[in-house]
Amino acid sequence: MFTEIPSAKWRALVGATLKLASVSPWEWLKEGQTFGVQIQETGEKIYCSVMGQVGGLKALAIYPGKMGWKSYVELGTLETDTDPNEMIMRQRCIMVSFVPANAAEEDDLALLKHIGIALDATQEVPTMRSYRPGYVPQPPDLAEVNMLQIVLEKALGLLGELPGAPFSLPENGLDEDGKMLFNVQTSDPSAIQLEWLLPDSTLDFSPPVATLLPTDLRQNLNLPLKDEIWLLETFYLTHAAESEFGIQFYPQTIAFFDLKDQRFRGVSLLTPDDFPDNVGEVLSALLREQGIRPKQLVVSKSENLILMRPICKSLGIAIYLEKEINILAALREAVEASMDFSDR
Repeated sequence: MFTEIPSAKWRALVGATLKLASVSPWEWLKEGQTFGVQIQETGEKIYCSVMGQVGGLKALAIYPGKMGWKSYVELGTLETDTDPNEMIMRQRCIMVSFVPANAAEEDDLALLKHIGIALDATQEVPTMRSYRPGYVPQPPDLAEVNMLQIVLEKALGLLGELPGAPFSLPENGLDEDGKMLFNVQTSDPSAIQLEWLLPDSTLDFSPPVATLLPTDLRQNLNLPLKDEIWLLETFYLTHAAESEFGIQFYPQTIAFFDLKDQRFRGVSLLTPDDFPDNVGEVLSALLREQGIRPKQLVVSKSENLILMRPICKSLGIAIYLEKEINILAALREAVEASMDFSDR
């Protein structure tokens, strides 16, 4: 898993993670006390959250760029009953965590052996995993390793300044002006340049909207409109699939469930790269297969209302948001029960 990246890079990166472990920021920082690193060449902001204050996994969660910040912000706005699978599978972050040797994965232990780093009995094994929406967590790639080297070095510099105020962090990471403390990368690698900067705006990240091809629209408008109500749910499966390139991902399911007859009208599985571009195609194919247009679609999530509303409007299908509908877990269970995952 780790052999495509030069040993010297891994050695330097693992060395930085061990320095982080020795600093033990989880002993005096709360998860909400976020801070950041700004990359000099691109100006990109990287957001960091320390985990492990309440005895859980000791880790530094690193959220790169606008997508990373959006992921972090969404974690704080999710409902308390949100499916934890969805929370994990939507994330864009890189997790640097530490686990006891007897709980470490073989690949992480093999990496330490490969780069010639031996831990003593008191040290926990560092692990690094990259989370991308819809994909199974993987070791960081070369670009991420290069970024992590910068971020860890700058994070350690910033953390070294924190115990001696005035650089104490607000409870939610933002000061009264909505700014976050960053260590800004400069031409001097060892320099510590702390600045309070505004984080990236998340206003540009509207939920996706599905579209229909003109040919599909014309064909579907010729179908009769029938007095039926279908529930539309989208969710990730918990079993991973593998692409033709050997990349593991969690299929994103689009399920249409007939609320009157209590049966599936159609189920389609998409790769992360197919969503939302292929949603319109999925709906169009389903309507042709069923030979009708339902009068109503019902969704339980606001994002699905936004996703489907333009298509429904063009097809003369009413769409409603009914948040009290709570059968998503049952639908996922039914879909997974009907599939064969024995070879995955």
